[in-house]
Amino acid sequence: MAIGDITGIITSLDFDTTGGMLPKVIHISGTTYAIAYQGYGNDGWLVTVPIANDGTIGAVIHSFEWDTSNGAHPWIIHIAGDVYAIAYVGPGGNGTLKTLTIQADGTIGAVIDTFVFDPGP
Repeated sequence: MAIGDITGIITSLDFDTTGGMLPKVIHISGTTYAIAYQGYGNDGWLVTVPIANDGTIGAVIHSFEWDTSNGAHPWIIHIAGDVYAIAYVGPGGNGTLKTLTIQADGTIGAVIDTFVFDPGP
């Protein structure tokens, strides 16, 4: 086996059994990671999961529906401290940005603010 060879899947997790399109993964702290994705009915979802240094994935820590009508093509970034932003195609095809908190232990807080940056025609 050469350096860089892929030897197989270490472990996997089905973090949403009804949908999970266009997921974006971001490191939160230690072994805690968040996944922002477009779920069933195009709703916007966020889950946190532990991923150990050896690649072992634990069970979902917390899940949160951040948009109940349209959360298409999400992209998540870290802002500062425990604040994160999710940019996505929101209701009516509008470009939307939401901020929320994610604690180091994976606990997801409520939406802090919402900004529609492209209200469309």
